Amino acid sequence: MEAVVLSVDRDEVMARVMDLVARIEPDRPIRLLGLRAEMAMPEETREGHTPTRSGR
Repeated sequence: MEAVVLSVDRDEVMARVMDLVARIEPDRPIRLLGLRAEMAMPEETREGHTPTRSGR
């Protein structure tokens, strides 16, 4: 089993995604179940508003 590496670097994430896509056999049917991404809001942006509101 491969180790899980966490990254927020867009280029690194896209490179890993493309590596995984390359492993899919051509013409093989696949079912896309979804993608989960967790994005933590920086502490300094929390003051004055919630993640669902602009804070205006």
